[in-house]
Amino acid sequence: MADPHGVLTQASVVALVDWPRADVPRTLVRAGFGVYSLNRLRGTATFCAWYPSRDQVPEGDDLTVFEPAEEADGYLVCRPAAAPATVDILTVYRPAGELPGLARLAVELGAKALWLEPGSVSPEARHIAEAGGLAFVEGIDIAEAVRSAGIALR
Repeated sequence: MADPHGVLTQASVVALVDWPRADVPRTLVRAGFGVYSLNRLRGTATFCAWYPSRDQVPEGDDLTVFEPAEEADGYLVCRPAAAPATVDILTVYRPAGELPGLARLAVELGAKALWLEPGSVSPEARHIAEAGGLAFVEGIDIAEAVRSAGIALR
């Protein structure tokens, strides 16, 4: 398994395929990563942004706003966007049966790493990712890894 800290420090764009809680994209955005959420079945993507207060959140019917768990968390806002041209990390929180296909997607996207969130395990996905030259991280919460790495949050 690749060093999570090394994977994070070499990345700037993270694409998420599902996530276990809103803290994941919120932490990544606050740490300075460009964060996209990909819906592979619909072929759509959203871009995620963070706003420290409600009065800064833009208006729009096409926005999904995630309320903060704590006041200091701010607001996570996702809006439709084109899929990113490049992806450094594809982070996945999906059932095992979907992971090999998502590993192939990571290779197709030219990602540098495939990161499987805790609860998502697949030796076949690992093999596909590593054979495609991707770093592979499994069983580590990416939001917790960002905090553990000491990456400053805005």
